Amino acid sequence: MTSQLDSQPSLTPAIYAKQPIFDQQMAVMGFELLFRPSDKIGLIDDQAATAQVILNAMTSDDQVLADPRYKFFINHSTECLLQPLPLDASTAIVEILETVTVTPAVIAAVQNLKMQGYQIALDDFDMTLSTAKLLPWADIIKIDFQALDEDKIALLVGELAQYSVKLLAEKIETQGHFQLAESLGFDYYQGYFFCRPQLTHQRLARPSKISTLQLLRALMDPEVRLETLAAILKNDPVLTVKLLRLANLGIHVRITPIRNIEQALVVFGLDKLRQWVSLIALTDLDDKPHELLRQTLLRAIALERFGQFLGSFPAGECFFIGFLSVIDAFLDRPLDEVLANLPLDTNTRAALIERAGPAGELLTLLQYMIEGRWDHLTAFQDSYPLHDFFRLFLVSETEAEQLLALLN
Repeated sequence: MTSQLDSQPSLTPAIYAKQPIFDQQMAVMGFELLFRPSDKIGLIDDQAATAQVILNAMTSDDQVLADPRYKFFINHSTECLLQPLPLDASTAIVEILETVTVTPAVIAAVQNLKMQGYQIALDDFDMTLSTAKLLPWADIIKIDFQALDEDKIALLVGELAQYSVKLLAEKIETQGHFQLAESLGFDYYQGYFFCRPQLTHQRLARPSKISTLQLLRALMDPEVRLETLAAILKNDPVLTVKLLRLANLGIHVRITPIRNIEQALVVFGLDKLRQWVSLIALTDLDDKPHELLRQTLLRAIALERFGQFLGSFPAGECFFIGFLSVIDAFLDRPLDEVLANLPLDTNTRAALIERAGPAGELLTLLQYMIEGRWDHLTAFQDSYPLHDFFRLFLVSETEAEQLLALLN
């Protein structure tokens, strides 16, 4: 039988995003792949898009897609269910879209997938006579927290209790939604709630967060001296060890390894060391999910690469704008309050708080790319080289993974 891949006219790379999915311990268990083709940013045929992203995943250098620890939720329309797809049942989860009409042919296709060992997820689930027909073969039920109110969600959870399924709360964008899902016993969480601060009435910050803010204030002072930075580092042996690891990772032609802070400062300069120390400082905040640090690294590195590519943005400035864009989630304080304690210029502050100016626009573009909000990206396609940006984005993901391995 001819597969969808065989019918593709070319091996055009697919543009895709990976939305993290967390378990109850806030560890990433997998990702939903959100994709669009690279010939344009816009909607295309579901069947062709799914085949394209699978081919891209099979042939790309994406380290996350190659990691057997993760599961990957791949959207399936009716056409995708009825035709064979080259998926690995050990890692791929077939996510049936809410637009699929449940027919005898669809039920037979789902039964066949189950016999082959695939897990089945039902997207944007609501209990109807039609959707209930798929429940005997479902493993994961996804409930949209943006589309349903609290009472409806609680009712659905009660109705699903008789089935042997896991519950996944999707579009969790606030800590309030996360707490609701947690209280209702959901097994998995999907959304960017982890990039939001956890604000409470008790405004006493943990000592580690106070010291982190103090360190960031010193690092971002444009008048900071090399001697001052070296003194700060020498008072923190753990930070120093991690910094030297990063410094030696950055060596390309140097034969002698870097063994002390003074050497690292001379070889890489203040700007690069300032970036690295800022990232390392966040690793001490161990009450946050690992994925938040990965997102921070990705934003900082990708925005720096975008700025370098365009040539009209200071790369160091772009790095710190990406880095600071989720600092409120680390420190559990409003972003404007955190930034008020840092020596930032007016343009940087406006880019972060209001997404104003060229740098703010670039940050918004990057966020849409990370979250797979392709319909929003259409507004940028005439102003920015989106395909070049996506290539740089993938390179940044790889670099972020390498840095994470050294920081842990």
